[in-house]
Amino acid sequence: QVFSSNGLAFIIFLNVLMVISNAAPVAVLITSVVAIIISVAFWMFFKMSFSIIDRSVIAKFGLYSYEIPFKDIEKVEVIDKIPWYVGWGLRIWIKDVPKLAFVSNHGKSVQIDRKNARFKKIVLSVNDPEKFKKMIKN
Repeated sequence: QVFSSNGLAFIIFLNVLMVISNAAPVAVLITSVVAIIISVAFWMFFKMSFSIIDRSVIAKFGLYSYEIPFKDIEKVEVIDKIPWYVGWGLRIWIKDVPKLAFVSNHGKSVQIDRKNARFKKIVLSVNDPEKFKKMIKN
């Protein structure tokens, strides 16, 4: 949602600049269409979602999807925060063990420890970590 409002503000800003500078109406229209296409492309490729379907946790970021079957889950816990230096988006970091993180905020998040996988820990910055953890454990 943040990108959508920023994208709209960007389109309005470009149009105001073009009108002030007496740009041709065709240029204003073309700029608006291009800005809308770019906004939709970013939304499609950088949308992050988490769900629980058929005894698996599904994490999606753009076109990338990662599935964690319940049978591979060793432990689920809520962590206090994701370090600021990790950044946002899909992140891989190796401190103690290989981690895959889907980061949309740096607050409380769900960490899933896996039994047998390339990434031993998966971090998901879901909206309600406590509720998501309970849904996995049930």
